Amino acid sequence: MSTQHRTNWRSPRFAGLTFLAVTALALTACSGGGTTTANPTTEEQDGATGACGTVPDLGVNDPDGLLDDLGDIADYYNGFPYPVLASPWADWKPDHAGPYTAGIVMNPLTNPFQQNLHDGLVSSLEDAGIEIIADLAPPTQQDVPVQLQQFQQVLSQEPDIIFFGPIAADAGLELVTAAGEAGIPVVSMHNATNSEYAVSVGFNNVLNSMELGAGVLAAIDGTGTTLRVHGVPGIAQDEDASTGFDAVMKLCPDVTQEGEVTGLYQTAVTQQAVVQFLATHPSGVDAVFQSGVMGLGVLQAFEQSGQEPAALADPGSSKGTVNYAKENPDYPFFGSATPSTRIGETFGEVGARILAGQGPKINQFVVMPQLITQDNIDDVWDETFTSTDPEDVVGDEDVYFPKEHLDLLFNNPDLQLE
Repeated sequence: MSTQHRTNWRSPRFAGLTFLAVTALALTACSGGGTTTANPTTEEQDGATGACGTVPDLGVNDPDGLLDDLGDIADYYNGFPYPVLASPWADWKPDHAGPYTAGIVMNPLTNPFQQNLHDGLVSSLEDAGIEIIADLAPPTQQDVPVQLQQFQQVLSQEPDIIFFGPIAADAGLELVTAAGEAGIPVVSMHNATNSEYAVSVGFNNVLNSMELGAGVLAAIDGTGTTLRVHGVPGIAQDEDASTGFDAVMKLCPDVTQEGEVTGLYQTAVTQQAVVQFLATHPSGVDAVFQSGVMGLGVLQAFEQSGQEPAALADPGSSKGTVNYAKENPDYPFFGSATPSTRIGETFGEVGARILAGQGPKINQFVVMPQLITQDNIDDVWDETFTSTDPEDVVGDEDVYFPKEHLDLLFNNPDLQLE
C-alpha cells in the first residue's frame, strides 16, 4: 500500500491533532452506578452535551444499582444498550459432578477475527476438561434463521452450558429463555444478549465507537464530511457502533455524513463498496467511520481509487491498518486492538467459572479495548506487520478482562472447576 500523505493532513486544521485526539480519547465519561438511563434513545443523543471531539455521557441503565460496587469498571457501561440485571446463576451450579458438556453456536467464521475467537474458545474448553458436544456456525451473516435452528439443535442435546455468538441477539431471545428455564446457562459471546438468562461478555461497542469517533472528529477539527461503513445493517454490533458514532456526530454541527455503504465485515466486500462510493465522490471525504474489522478494506479502496485515505475510526484494527498508520505518522488514525484468541479463551474461562459455581453477579460483562493512536502505535506494532495483512491486532492481551476484573463479577471467584 502506498505511503504517500493526504495533503490536508499537514494543513492548519490538523495542527492540533495530537493534543485534541489525546484529549478526546481520555474523556471516557463516568457513568455513576445506579443511574437509570434508557440507552441510548434519539432524544438522549439530541440532549447530549459537550464539545465536538469529546465523548458524551449517555449514562448507564442500572435500575438496581448493581454497578455501585464494581469500582472504575462501572465507567465502561456508558451508553451500553441493555439494562444490567442480577444474574439468575448467582447461586447456581450444575446438579451433577463433572465432567461437563458444552454446545457452541458461533457467529459465521468469515474473517480472521471470528476464526481466532472460535479457536481460542475451543482450546480453553479443552484445557478445562469440558467436552464439546456440538460446534456449529451458519455460513454467512445473513443466515439468522439457520443460526437459530442450530441453537435449537444444540439445546435439544441438553449440554451443561451453551456458548452463543449471536448474529441478531434479539431473534434468539426465546431460545435463550428456553435454555435458562431448562437450567442451561448461555454465554453470549462478543455481542450482548438482552436477557437475564445470558451472561454476555464483550466490549461496549457504543462507547468504543464514541471514543474512536471523537478522536477522528477532533483530528479533522470538527469540520468536513464523513462516510459510514456498516457491517450488516440491523444487527446488534452494527447498530451499537452506529449509536456511538451518531452520538459524537451530534456534537459536531459542522460535520456532515456524505454517504453510507455496507461491507459485511469482509475486506474484499468493503473495498468494493467503498470504491463504488468514491467513484461518485471524486473529492473524497474527510473521515470514515467503520463499525468493525473493515478498516483494511477501506484503506485499500482509497488506494485503488487513487485517493489519499481519510481519517479512520477503526474498531477491530488489523495489522494492515496499523502498519499503514505506522508508515504514515501524520495520518489521523484511531483504532482498537481485538486480541481475538484471548477473547475466545475468556469466553471459555467465564463458562468454566459458571460451571464451577462461582456465581456471576450480573448478566452483562463489559470491558473496553486497548485504544490505538499515533501516540501509542509502537506499543502494538511490530516489524512483521504488512499493509495487506487482515489479521487482527492483538495488543496487550491483559487489557481484555484481566483476572481481577473477572473476579469482581463473580460471587465466589476462588471456586475451581472440579
